Amino acid sequence: MERKNSTARKVRLSPKEYEVADYLYKGFRNKAIAELMGLNQKTISTNVRRLYSKCNLSTVYNIHILLIRLKEKGLYEDKIPKN
Repeated sequence: MERKNSTARKVRLSPKEYEVADYLYKGFRNKAIAELMGLNQKTISTNVRRLYSKCNLSTVYNIHILLIRLKEKGLYEDKIPKN
């Protein structure tokens, strides 16, 4: 059975958005991410919103799934230790 209207799209994340996604995946909260990256918490919140929007995601759980799939394809490396 074929899938109709399959809309696989490529999403380009900025290095900062990718790093924020990595921290979220590891269980860090926005405040901790801001401290670790030396950025304002509002900047991190903006990056999280952009990440959700670009990837059409709505929860941190969705980020987990996205990064797991990227890891399976060899497109994601664990660079940050878990919280």
